[in-house]
Order: sequence, then structure tokens, then C-alpha cells
Amino acid sequence: MALNPNNNKINKAKIKNGLFPFFTQFLKNFDLFELPKNESFVFNPELFKSFEKLGFPDWCAFYPLDPESAKNHFSFVEDMDKEMSLDADDMDKFLKDSQVINQYRKLATKEQKESKEGDEVFFNKEQADISLSSYAWLNFAFIAALFGESPFALFEKAKSGDKDSILKLIQLDKSLIQSDWSMKEIKKAQLSGDQEYFKKLSKAIATNPYKAKKVNLKLSLVLVFGWDEGLKELTNIELFEFVKKLGIYGSDDPDSLYREIKRLGLRKRIKKEQAD
Repeated sequence: MALNPNNNKINKAKIKNGLFPFFTQFLKNFDLFELPKNESFVFNPELFKSFEKLGFPDWCAFYPLDPESAKNHFSFVEDMDKEMSLDADDMDKFLKDSQVINQYRKLATKEQKESKEGDEVFFNKEQADISLSSYAWLNFAFIAALFGESPFALFEKAKSGDKDSILKLIQLDKSLIQSDWSMKEIKKAQLSGDQEYFKKLSKAIATNPYKAKKVNLKLSLVLVFGWDEGLKELTNIELFEFVKKLGIYGSDDPDSLYREIKRLGLRKRIKKEQAD
């Protein structure tokens, strides 16, 4: 979603016109899963049995830890924007047009193809990997909403040994406790007798994965995800109009949005709208 036209006015128009439909669909998916209302994302029993049969594969490697790997995360998806824009309300069309669903079918075994209704058929390793990769992506996307931080930045800080970042990621996905960067801090705490870190680690494990400190999750998600995609080029008034049009900001005070941007730690902005 690179938006780098030369003319400033055209640039801003392309930013708004390009990001608005993307976030409209993204927010529909956000509502579809209703994760903030749930304690966790749970796979259906049939899929869980497939994971069990495969020895519960590790999905940590499926987290896109940098923007470059994110582009190649679903190598079989030719048009991610098109995949994101599919309407799950029309299930027949969704199942027909989804590149992810079609990849599941492409990888189907002979046993799966010949199965009849009521037969117990398990996903193979390649299909399970797609499900777990999608699960990692779901968690990855929610980082911006839950913690008001760029997912890439949070993982980078965790890999560098930042304890607060590590604990946030473990709150989200308990399995990340086994990562090299998490285990390094556990070993350090064990050898140094740092019981305070173990108390914080215990709390992170016990905390609802989707419990957010941010009041407006959708606003945090849009601002953080969209910032480097072009939102940072908009004036405060233009940003205010953008989030109001998306229906994710209830206040009528543009200055209150400016304060939200500052709280999220995004680049310091000039309050007063600049002339184009």
C-alpha cells in the first residue's frame, strides 16, 4: 500500500482514498471476531483435533517480524488487498473468491476429497500451517489496537531484551514464552534471583490476551497501522475528518484527537492546520 505521489494535494487525496476502504474492511473483520469481548480466540474442535494429531505445531515463526517478511507471509495470496476486502457476510462468495480458502482446497489430500459427510477428516500439515499462520497474523494485527504500538516495533524491542515488550507479547500469546528472547530474560531472572520479573511474567500469563488498556481500540488500530502508510502526512483537521468518517471517534473536538495521537507516542504534530 505504498502511497508516494509527488504533488502534495494529490498525495493527501490518494492517502485518504486508498486507506479509507482498507480500514473500512479491516474494522469489519475486527467486529467479526469480537475479540475484545472474548477471553481468547478458540479454534473449533475439528481443527483442534488436527493440531493435536500433528503434535501441536509451533506457530511462532509465522509472526511477520519485519515489513519485508510481512509482504511474503502468504506467498500464495496474489492480492492481499482483495483478500482483505472480501465480505464474510456473503459466505458463498467468500468461499469461492478467498485465495486462502482456495489454497486449502489445493492442498487437500485424496482422503479429504473422497470423504463423506460425518467422516472424521484431519487437516494435513500444510493446511494446518495456513490456519496457524492466519492465527499469528490475527494476533499481530491486534497489537496496534491493544497496546497502541506498531507490531513491528514491539517485536523488535522484545527481541532486543525490552522486558515490558516481552511481557506484552506473552500476554497476547502465551506460547511466545518459549521464544529465544523470552527464555533469555527468564534465565537472567533465574540466575539473578529477580523474583519481581517472575511476578510480572505470571501476571502476563494470567491476563486475558485481548485485555486492552486503550479505551478506543479501533482508533488506536487505525492511527498506529495507518501512520506510516500516510496518515502522518495529514493535518490534524484532516485526520479528525478521516476517523469521524470511519465512525470510530465520538468526540467533536479535533484537539482531543491530537491528544490521543500524542498519548500513542506517534510523531509530534503541529496543532494548527498548515496551508496547502
